[in-house]
Amino acid sequence: MRDLEIPHAGEVLEGPLFTEPMRVEAVRWNGLDAWLLDLIGTQTQKFRRCRVTYAHLEQLQPAHPPSRLSAAAPWAKEEATGPRPSTGSEGTR
Repeated sequence: MRDLEIPHAGEVLEGPLFTEPMRVEAVRWNGLDAWLLDLIGTQTQKFRRCRVTYAHLEQLQPAHPPSRLSAAAPWAKEEATGPRPSTGSEGTR
């Protein structure tokens, strides 16, 4: 068996298991060679939870490389770009 990467949050997967590309929201270990994936359809926005094994992972491929911030919390974008510059007028009336 070849080494397979376990899907991670923010990754978009395609393959015969799904009717549309699916964005991975969460991944949890679920046994010796199985994981629970929380997925959202990229077209329908429908939630799906499925248990996948190595055999399933061999059928899936990433739709496109994930963004570095795609799985980050909403506040991470501000931290990544830095705080907004001060205008000096805050707190004055």
